[in-house]
Amino acid sequence: MAITLDNATNIDTFVDSYMTKLVSSGALPLRGRFFRIRCAAHVIDLIVKAGLEELHEVVVKIRESLKYVKGSPSRLVRFNEAAKDKKVPSVRKLKQDTLTTWNSTYLMLESALYYKDVFPHLAIIDKYYSFSPSLDEWDKVEVFWQIFSTLL
Repeated sequence: MAITLDNATNIDTFVDSYMTKLVSSGALPLRGRFFRIRCAAHVIDLIVKAGLEELHEVVVKIRESLKYVKGSPSRLVRFNEAAKDKKVPSVRKLKQDTLTTWNSTYLMLESALYYKDVFPHLAIIDKYYSFSPSLDEWDKVEVFWQIFSTLL
């Protein structure tokens, strides 16, 4: 009755040809109207990737921020001091992403959002830290995270 596939052009050609054969033989109900169903996971993947493309610059800043903080014990100490100054408990681990999987980027953004008030303060107390996203950029990340957390 139905087949679930992604959106590749070669698959479109196959499905069109196969569906024509099945419809002409009377094998599909409703003349194949519901024969091809788009894969929900693939559609979500495309949506998330498009959203991440819009946030590319701020994602890079957050990624570099996490690399910076986790790059040495003394930087991590300064980060924890900044968190203490901003009254943000240092109870969550900062998670770095893997460039090939967007779900790890989602988790990285989630971990960074918890500390979003800490990074600007770190930029004040650490003259070598220069990757802090602006308040506007944090707002965009927060909206992105809220939208996509409902999808997952």
